[in-house]
Amino acid sequence: MAELPAAAGTFGRFPRRYGTIRAGRSTGAMPRINAATVAEHRAQQRLALLAAARDVLLEEGYAALSFAALANRTGLARPTVYSYFTTKDDIVLALCEAELPLVAADLDGLGSVH
Repeated sequence: MAELPAAAGTFGRFPRRYGTIRAGRSTGAMPRINAATVAEHRAQQRLALLAAARDVLLEEGYAALSFAALANRTGLARPTVYSYFTTKDDIVLALCEAELPLVAADLDGLGSVH
């Protein structure tokens, strides 16, 4: 099949990300948005990545935490994971920021029981 150049304009700037067009069919899929807005979708993806990071840390330890491990657990591509976090330390820091308030609330609850 003959490859057609990407359309001019908005989509012409993204030929690698979304694939080339072959006789009316795209070889790459547009990302699916599973939320009402892109911001909500990104928030959901970030939470999924943090949950996967927590699971990797608990099950396998810090050494096993990698962008590839998060991509495998969430079904996202590694470049997508990099769009949320730039380093492994960024992931751990974001996880601490998300989890510490929950731990503090649990500790506060224990203090009121006694």
